[in-house]
Amino acid sequence: MRASNIPSRYVKGVIQFNDDQRLLDWVGAKTSTAAASILLNGRIPYESYNPSTNSFSFTHVWVEACVPYGNYRGTANDDSGNRWIPVDPSFKNKTYQEGINVNVNFDYDQYMSGRTFELPHEFYENQVRDSIRTLPPRYENNELDDVAYKGRIEPQKYDVLPASLPYTVLRYLGWDNGTNAETASLPARHRYTLTVNVDGNTATFDMPVTAMSRNILTFEDCGKPTIRQNGMIVFTGVSAVTCSPTLVTPVPTPEGTASLNLSVHIGKGTSSVIALRSNNFAGVSRTAIHALQAFALQTSDQYLKDIGIRLTQAVKLISNPSATPETIDETLGMYLHYVSAKYMHYIDTAARKIGELKGVSLLSGNHLGIASSKSTISYLFDLPYAINTDGFLIDLPGGIFKSLDITTGDQRFDAFLLASYSGSAYESYIWQENARMDAVSSVRGIQYANDNDIEVLTLTPSLTTTQLNAQLNKLTTNASLNHASSTATIVRNLVNAGGTVTIPRSLIAYGAWTGLIYVESNPSRGATFKISQYNGGYTISSNPIDISFNPLSYSNPSILSTGYALPSSFTQSGGLFTPISAPSTISSSINLGAGSSNTFAGDPVNMVGSTDRRNTCIKSLSWCFVF
Repeated sequence: MRASNIPSRYVKGVIQFNDDQRLLDWVGAKTSTAAASILLNGRIPYESYNPSTNSFSFTHVWVEACVPYGNYRGTANDDSGNRWIPVDPSFKNKTYQEGINVNVNFDYDQYMSGRTFELPHEFYENQVRDSIRTLPPRYENNELDDVAYKGRIEPQKYDVLPASLPYTVLRYLGWDNGTNAETASLPARHRYTLTVNVDGNTATFDMPVTAMSRNILTFEDCGKPTIRQNGMIVFTGVSAVTCSPTLVTPVPTPEGTASLNLSVHIGKGTSSVIALRSNNFAGVSRTAIHALQAFALQTSDQYLKDIGIRLTQAVKLISNPSATPETIDETLGMYLHYVSAKYMHYIDTAARKIGELKGVSLLSGNHLGIASSKSTISYLFDLPYAINTDGFLIDLPGGIFKSLDITTGDQRFDAFLLASYSGSAYESYIWQENARMDAVSSVRGIQYANDNDIEVLTLTPSLTTTQLNAQLNKLTTNASLNHASSTATIVRNLVNAGGTVTIPRSLIAYGAWTGLIYVESNPSRGATFKISQYNGGYTISSNPIDISFNPLSYSNPSILSTGYALPSSFTQSGGLFTPISAPSTISSSINLGAGSSNTFAGDPVNMVGSTDRRNTCIKSLSWCFVF
């Protein structure tokens, strides 16, 4: 409104709904019990809920606009008698399709039995599709779109602006310790912030601005942590390592022997920060470029399209991307930002789709992640003389979903876990799609083990001590590729704490990568998708993957397509080569996602997802997943 020169302000108060179906429709619940659970899990501060009368009262913020209201109540015919009129664009009137009740369990054994063309949620869609074609109302004519309890926004038409809100306002609340319910700008205590700590150097940013920006972390000028936001340096810290002579250009970033500590957290306020999310990133390299990503539901199709266009323009205009830190930021930094934002978009979309099929409100929280170029330094006579890019990494140690049944309001760990498996599968998919290189993730690694007849153990809390010991003994009694004894101890502790661990009995040798893989799930805590000591990536192939794509035959409007038909050959700095045929293990969905910002190169550009760090969730009704 202010962009249209209409004065506006925020107003805070307590609103009430009494046995009102519109509230249920607003939050997507079928019952008042589920609506109460969704509000609580969404961190909405509500004062009361009376289940006997289905009465709700909770804190809410809306907007007031100062418009002419003297004679024609806000129409363009009147410019007199200005007054403040309350409006609430967040409140939506919706109509819902009833949906089809299905009870289909995801077939983990079948899906994990080998590498597959399908992502987990796609595999589940096929299961559900087979089931609903035996059910009313249309039996074999039922489609997946018929399953969801899905609301459609009903546009409201007004001849004149209404003078009141569409719900009851019980009372107004002052902001902070003040008495006024109105404010022109949100007080600092109510604004989300993103704090980054690198080797003891701390920088705090405004979350709305940061979420819509490209945030690139590098280590310049002898290892000084530097953060650029949309190309502008917004933070420079103090180096934690001793600068050694180097001929590495354009960004001299000594490896050093000191460990790098990187943590990111989301909070509210400045003087007294209320921590909402906090995650540590291990194994972050000073020789790499890192794109920090904080998810705030900003990764729309249009948002990703705009980034892709800017990236394409930068690649065309910048003849030498590695010339300066600024050109690196505009090209490689933009690319990493694009991939990490796209990954967030994918896992959020997959979770929503799973929720619709399971009758669950399955919404993303503020995921925290990082996408990095994986680099190594080459030495000559103990002096570093070149930085080589070994590939790309993606790491999401801070993923969170809120999973609640829309009828009972109960937690639904099954939906959360399936969404987490999709997140792990997307770790390899994202680089297959955007870098055209094969990659390994926890899900893909276990599928690889099954492909190669490596026994995969499933260890549950129901095992007796004798049974668990017998299974754990297999981890260290292989002909080769034995697990470390410490791994058996870690797994034992996870199982004894109530977790279920799925782990190949030996280490996995996947291409050029060899390491540990397991998945652990625990309804009381969440899920962990672990890959060796790496925090995100490792090269497994040096050959580019060719996935042909014809945009003219693409007919699914629900998925953004930025693809185009690939040329039969293309030129890289290393010479001319022709893409090889796509291996059968690459996800078929890649054909729907090839983008004009793809990197065609012979460099290894792959990732391995993961970490075993446990994120601490703030709310008991939310689960965290760790990749």
